[in-house]
Amino acid sequence: MFNAALIAKLTWMVASKRLSPCIVALRNKYKVTADWLREEPLKYASKTWKAIERMKILINNGACFLVGDGESIDVWKEPWVPWLHNFTPKPKYPSMILSPLKVADLIDNNSRSWNLRRIQELFDAESAEAISKIKIPATPIDDKLIWILDPKGKFSVKSVIRSAQGQVSAHDGVNWNGLWKLRIHERYKVLIWRIATGILPTKVNLALKLGSGDTLCPLCSEYDESIEHIFFHCAISRAIWFGNSWAVYSNHLTFSSCKDIINIICDPSLPSGMSMDGKMLKEQTAIQFAITLDVIWNLRNQNLVPLEVRGCVVWEAPPIGVIKINVDAAIYLDKSFMAAVARDYKGELIKAWAKTTVYKDPTIAEADAICWALELAKTEKFEKISIESDAKVCVDALLSPTDDCPWKIRTFTSLALELAVYFSVCSFYWVKRDANHIG
Repeated sequence: MFNAALIAKLTWMVASKRLSPCIVALRNKYKVTADWLREEPLKYASKTWKAIERMKILINNGACFLVGDGESIDVWKEPWVPWLHNFTPKPKYPSMILSPLKVADLIDNNSRSWNLRRIQELFDAESAEAISKIKIPATPIDDKLIWILDPKGKFSVKSVIRSAQGQVSAHDGVNWNGLWKLRIHERYKVLIWRIATGILPTKVNLALKLGSGDTLCPLCSEYDESIEHIFFHCAISRAIWFGNSWAVYSNHLTFSSCKDIINIICDPSLPSGMSMDGKMLKEQTAIQFAITLDVIWNLRNQNLVPLEVRGCVVWEAPPIGVIKINVDAAIYLDKSFMAAVARDYKGELIKAWAKTTVYKDPTIAEADAICWALELAKTEKFEKISIESDAKVCVDALLSPTDDCPWKIRTFTSLALELAVYFSVCSFYWVKRDANHIG
């Protein structure tokens, strides 16, 4: 019997083109090509290599190249576009696949940007759009195979096993795919997921983990704060549900488990005889229900904050000589926007900018906004700047080692750090949303 963990690691090293003598020897002996991950297993090989070949199926679930200089990535045969099926683009015409092509051939080295005209000529519309979203490093670096199922792109055997088993059973009767496809902000999706999986830190959940503690609902102070109570049975929550356009009697809703909430959000029951398009009405109802849950949870959290400390988070002016730039990104339906506001030590407005961005992922949009703010500051010839954002993931990435940075914003983070050297003083701060506004 082979050690599955060892085989998984060996398969990953072969796929990542590791230059160690052992891996180079294996790749040469078994003639590993660019499309090795997608090829059928060899019929005649050693038992070890056959085990490696079988492991490819699992590795394919999350192996994707992070584009550096593009010199080592075969456009048609290797995974390199994280937002596409199998992470590989589709050609505009099938015959194009026959032409050898490296990702580097799609990059304009002078501007360090994509050759969009060529991309539109070679790929179908979906692939062209996905490729254009990949940020190219300002300074050419080596391409790197990452494990995109891990936020930081780090490969682990545990993650491989989890991807094989599935984090949630496909036969549990819960419409998880419907949740992720809803046209609502990612923050709402995560909240609903936390509610449905029962991991939201209600007082009951915290008391169970800690062994003791106050369990009374912070809104009504009458019953224990379970997930079902705080969102549906509490008197305050019932009033919020009844006050929306559907006048929902939330205490009449019954759940066998928290997972039933997913089905109510994704497939709400609608009154018969409605003149409005059913699909559109369901989408709007799902949005309204998601917002209602968010309102209740925010109200609950506000009531946990002592009165003497509420409202103390405000925007603060920078030191004399420093320009503070607050940045933010917002996603509404199918459009994304970025904004930046520059103010001096007196708090007076110097400049304000806004524009659209192609990124629909909130984290990527926030990272793009930070890079854009740095470019604006460079254009304005500011000498000392302070960048503030309410995206903690992005700010933490700028203040941490590169390897600990989430893979999907790694290129943006590197670009931001490169731009930062243009200023005599450049600092990055995370602030709460209340302190990140024009005011």
